[in-house]
Amino acid sequence: MKGGAVMFRNLSLKVKLIALFLVVGLVPLLVGVVVIYRSSSAALEHETFNQLVSIREIKKAQIEGYFKTIENQALTFSQDVMIIDAMKEFKMAFKAIGDDPAVSSEELEKYRSSVRSYYTGLYDATFREKSVDNIDAASLVPTDKNSLILQYRYISNNPQPLGSKNGLVKADDGSRYSQLHARYHPAINAFLEKFGYYDIFLVDADSGNIVYSALKEVDFATSLKDGPYADTNFADAFKNAVSAGSSDVFILEDFKPYVPSYNAPASFIASPIYDKGKLEGVLVLQMPIDAINTIMTSNKEWKKIGLGDSGESYIVGSDLKLRNDSRFLIDDKAGYLSLLREKGFPGREVDTIEKLDTSILLQDVKNETARMAIAGNSGYKIVSDYRDIPVLSAYAPLDIPGVQWAILADINEAEAFAPLTRLKKLVIVMTIIIIGIVIAIAWFVAKSIAQPVVHVAELAAKVAAGDLTVPDVKAKNNDEIGMLVGSLNNMKGNLNKMMGQIMTMADHVAAASTELSATSTQIVNGIDRQSSQTSQVATAMEEMSATVLEVARNSQGASESAGETQEVAVRGGDVVKRAVDGMMTVADTVRQS
Repeated sequence: MKGGAVMFRNLSLKVKLIALFLVVGLVPLLVGVVVIYRSSSAALEHETFNQLVSIREIKKAQIEGYFKTIENQALTFSQDVMIIDAMKEFKMAFKAIGDDPAVSSEELEKYRSSVRSYYTGLYDATFREKSVDNIDAASLVPTDKNSLILQYRYISNNPQPLGSKNGLVKADDGSRYSQLHARYHPAINAFLEKFGYYDIFLVDADSGNIVYSALKEVDFATSLKDGPYADTNFADAFKNAVSAGSSDVFILEDFKPYVPSYNAPASFIASPIYDKGKLEGVLVLQMPIDAINTIMTSNKEWKKIGLGDSGESYIVGSDLKLRNDSRFLIDDKAGYLSLLREKGFPGREVDTIEKLDTSILLQDVKNETARMAIAGNSGYKIVSDYRDIPVLSAYAPLDIPGVQWAILADINEAEAFAPLTRLKKLVIVMTIIIIGIVIAIAWFVAKSIAQPVVHVAELAAKVAAGDLTVPDVKAKNNDEIGMLVGSLNNMKGNLNKMMGQIMTMADHVAAASTELSATSTQIVNGIDRQSSQTSQVATAMEEMSATVLEVARNSQGASESAGETQEVAVRGGDVVKRAVDGMMTVADTVRQS
């Protein structure tokens, strides 16, 4: 820390100014960018989740409403007089079909051979084409005489192609059953096509025999009590309806793989058929997968409902598997399958999805939001979806009697935050531009401030060294720096003037000193002469005094006459002596000066 401070102090003024401008200019910019980015991110996330929640609630209402419609249809249809009559009459005709004397042993063997060929041929080939599982098709061939006859007449000998066997209205056998079929099948088949069901069945409550099927798959004419499909969810729906004990009962069995439909996922709705309080049979509807897909995919119009290029809504069952087809399977099957393989999903499941062309019951959704929704919670969160891709997900449980399902609405995080990514790129570009501008301005301003200061410092250094010949610094600005430069130039000029004046005064002082020195010499010489003369006078005076004294001694006799003369001479000697002392003092003073 101290080393950094020392280093900063040792930097040039220009570098310090540039650094200061960058800090002052860029720190607020970067803080602003971070604040804007985070607030934009939070706002965008909130808006996206609100949109997903809205879609989730719309789809939830639609799918729950659809199943309510199915419930009403099943209850209404099972209580319809036509269905009640059809149930009773088909039961009787089914039992009587084996009593037809026209069906000899040879004829029955012919039927068995035809039906076996159908199972081991077309049905088995189609099953292998649509499923990765293998079955023993021959073991599914019915052994019951009635079942064998009806499957021959309405399946193996039916001229309609596979999947369209419901196109046959009446078999040309003259039987009571075929007469009833011609009477009821058109209306029931019309109901199927109008509401999009996969198949419609009438099942004898006592025997469990499927006495009527609209589509005529291999479950037709078999028993749900002891036949090959007695352990399916179809049989469960039938058994639960029989044991319900009321006509106002709606039974929904969740999707499971169903062998007669080539192991495709199948769900069944059942409602008992009562006539005057007596249970005659059960109406069973095989769920229309396409109808559920249409609701959940908005008829493949994901963008129109705000799900963009990667959003989807889907249903998850209690087993955490899809209950409708994935958008990505519908949009880009090859890409979807490739992604699943790349992510390490089980190869068998991926192959089954590819063959059946559906992700129902095959695609696991074992993320946090799916588990929370199945547990009965609603909310939204960012998680990884079943493709292991981060998504924004809104989830909620579904309220559908008989099943434990949940609904989710997701959109890829990358797409949801794409506007933020674009904003981020724009901010980065703008930040770089602003940084460049700030650096340029900082450099220019720092230069305009530092350069005059540097010149001032150089001028001050030269002046301090005694060089007053350095030229003035040019002041380009009228600001404080310009004032400083002007003041320094003025100071240098004033110093120059003062030094000139000092030099002139020094010259004058030197001349005066020379003149004073000469004068002093003359004075000293004069004083010396005066001193010499004074000494001569003193000597003479002393000689005169001695002579006078001598005369006095020699003229003792004349002392009285000469007394006054002696007194005058003595006073005259004192005066002369004081004069000599004064002259000596003057001489000493002159010498000392």
